[in-house]
Amino acid sequence: MSPKLLGQTILPGFIGYGISSSMLLYAYANIDAGIAAVLGSLSPILVLSVLWIVEGQEPKPLAVVGALLAILGTSLIAIA
Repeated sequence: MSPKLLGQTILPGFIGYGISSSMLLYAYANIDAGIAAVLGSLSPILVLSVLWIVEGQEPKPLAVVGALLAILGTSLIAIA
């Protein structure tokens, strides 16, 4: 495995798991755990926008509808 490929493998793993898990644990410690859990569950939805911006891969219409419904549901839970 080349050093470049190793870096391309380790860096996204560290960012995706290390930093996001640390931020989620920080949220659990400093805000209501229920709200932190609900907001943490939105991370798969953010992947759609990242793929669109970085890779140019436009999400399918049903994926957009699903993401909007998830955001709406999360908003309702957070508000209630």
